[in-house]
Amino acid sequence: MKFKTYKSDLALMLNAMFNTDQSCFSYGTIEGVFMEKPDVFEILFIINNRPHNGHFKKFMEFITDYCKREHKKLAFLEIMDANLRQKLLNEGYTIYPNNGLVKEF
Repeated sequence: MKFKTYKSDLALMLNAMFNTDQSCFSYGTIEGVFMEKPDVFEILFIINNRPHNGHFKKFMEFITDYCKREHKKLAFLEIMDANLRQKLLNEGYTIYPNNGLVKEF
């Protein structure tokens, strides 16, 4: 699987609304919107289009390795799925502004 980034209408709209520089990404069946800052990789939105196929686990391994290599924190800006939130808390993530979670590597 490859991590691919691209600009979509959604990312362009979010950038215009919030004066940011967000991009979209895909990794297997995982898609999302992110913004990379000097010290943190922020994921604004993420979805697995085919749950329970192992792609989310592989994505997390990939993005964790990337953040470790680049000395960045990994943040999920807002988590609506209670199960995912609890799983991330159990893996050492801590509270991040606006209902998000972050982990420093």
